[in-house]
Amino acid sequence: MIADLNGRILAHSDHKELGTYIKIEPATFKYWEKEKSKIKIINIPIFKEDYPLGIIRVGISEESINNYIKNSFQKLRKYIFIISAGILLLTLFFSYFLANTLTKPLSKLKEKMANLRTDKLKLCENENLIVCKDFYKCNEINCPAYGKTRCWLIFEAPKICKKRYNIDCHECFVYKISCGDEIGYLIETFNEMIIKLKHYLIELEKSNLEKLKLEKSSAIAEMAMVVTHEIKIL
Repeated sequence: MIADLNGRILAHSDHKELGTYIKIEPATFKYWEKEKSKIKIINIPIFKEDYPLGIIRVGISEESINNYIKNSFQKLRKYIFIISAGILLLTLFFSYFLANTLTKPLSKLKEKMANLRTDKLKLCENENLIVCKDFYKCNEINCPAYGKTRCWLIFEAPKICKKRYNIDCHECFVYKISCGDEIGYLIETFNEMIIKLKHYLIELEKSNLEKLKLEKSSAIAEMAMVVTHEIKIL
């Protein structure tokens, strides 16, 4: 509490005591400490030079302070436990989320890449694929990619799209949405490599067939020349 020179209480932790008076004694305007019912009472006089203005009187209960510290510590431990449990649950959730969004697509890609060693050239699945005719409301029914996914991999389609929308396939929103994220870009780059590899293998097979035909024709021609030469000799 705070009391003035006349003992009138100006401030008190109990509002009911405001305006009441304390008893003025010789020791009122002196500094003293005493203990009463396990409460330590401290009396501090307020002076302006040598003239007393009032007093400040404080009661301190060590038991109450210790109980307050103990309760606060218990609450703090409870909050720390709750926060730790929350962080653990969030960590588990994000780990599961990352496992689904990153590990599974990478596992599929790894499986398809492993198939390359067994000559199984299969495309990697992508659930985000969209169709360009639906996105752009395109009416180019003569386009070889009309109504098909992965239009950027279909021959002649990029030229038609470039002419109509003046945009490259890898800058097109259909391509970006179909890829989705970095993993999606990696998957579609792999699929593009597979398509090109299939094309090159087909071209290589055609070249080998043509070469075989030429070799056969050359062998027949050479045989015919030998036979004709033998006939002439006879």
